[in-house]
Amino acid sequence: MRPVPEYLKCLICGESVEIWSDEDVGICEICGKEVRRHEKEQSCLDWCKHADNCREIINNMKR
Repeated sequence: MRPVPEYLKCLICGESVEIWSDEDVGICEICGKEVRRHEKEQSCLDWCKHADNCREIINNMKR
């Protein structure tokens, strides 16, 4: 089957991002963030600029 383009919404800026059917990730041309298919949905820890702070809080809670 030939790859076809699909379009997903960027979670950061809302722009439509083209991802080909044989790819898992696309890059938003507006803000530069990675956009993944829904079946490989990112968590906020994957894209948020404050993710390092949250990871630290999560790690401290595990102790």
